[in-house]
Amino acid sequence: MGADDVLRAADPVPAERRTPRTDRRPRLALAAGVFGVVILGVAVAAVLRPGPTPSAADEPFYATASELEARADVLVRGTVLTAQDTRDDGYPQTIGTVEVAAVAAGDVTPGDEITASWVTPGTTALSGAGPQVGGEYVLLLEDVEGALVLVSQGQGWYTVSDGRAVPGEDNPVTLTTGTLSRLGLG
Repeated sequence: MGADDVLRAADPVPAERRTPRTDRRPRLALAAGVFGVVILGVAVAAVLRPGPTPSAADEPFYATASELEARADVLVRGTVLTAQDTRDDGYPQTIGTVEVAAVAAGDVTPGDEITASWVTPGTTALSGAGPQVGGEYVLLLEDVEGALVLVSQGQGWYTVSDGRAVPGEDNPVTLTTGTLSRLGLG
């Protein structure tokens, strides 16, 4: 009895009932091809997806009131009198006139009208809201080559409501007691 005879005797499935062994290489090639197409699609989508706007790319975030307030060259409470949307510097911004009611920092006095700018509300992912004409705000502004600009689109302004400085929904920072007091807010 040879090796073939031993194997046939040990195999409980008769030869006529056996399923012929199929070559798996075509299925593996198909799976690899599908995988390659998926990877290529993800890569193309990543390349074609629009990138962030210039203002969103450099948007600072301040973890504490001390860091936020220290960044401001001018920190005031005031009412926005006018606002004009423009793209003069290559991105959508609003330039507004603000009548100053109180000063916590900077070389301005109550009653002054200052010009300040911010990213135009609704034009970027980070600019869903912003100061509006007629609204009263606390503005934290930095001097950028002679122009006063919000220190951060998300954290550079607080709405004044019922004598309080109310941060935007994405701003977890409450201003310090000293700053609020200098601004006449609780």
